[in-house]
Amino acid sequence: QVHEGFNAIGSCRKKEYTYRIYNSRLGNPFYVNRAWFYPKHLDETVMARAAERLNWTNGAIAKRICACLGKLSLPVSTEFSPEALAEAALADKKRSGGSITLVVPKRIGLCELKTVPVTELLPVIRAGWEA
Repeated sequence: QVHEGFNAIGSCRKKEYTYRIYNSRLGNPFYVNRAWFYPKHLDETVMARAAERLNWTNGAIAKRICACLGKLSLPVSTEFSPEALAEAALADKKRSGGSITLVVPKRIGLCELKTVPVTELLPVIRAGWEA
């Protein structure tokens, strides 16, 4: 039961979204209109190494993430420079004014959103960079 003055939009305190990213060169007909199809490599390893080196994780996870991705024949490195990755990230919808929200792995199977000033983005990426 809700009170008489309840308004589903006006009384809302929190909004939660679930995003599904289908990361493959080939589309999947079962995910049409249910997931975002992204055929290019997402470099999860840079953020995993950065999170670990910046003590944002609950332990050492970067090597485990790289091993899992490798077993799935997914890339564990990128051809882009830290500057190019930062430039692309700054054009992302997660940027709001002078800050950007990063998806940070805390442990295997759990990520959290961390908002940092845009001036800290390049140092974060460099912390996870491996040439």
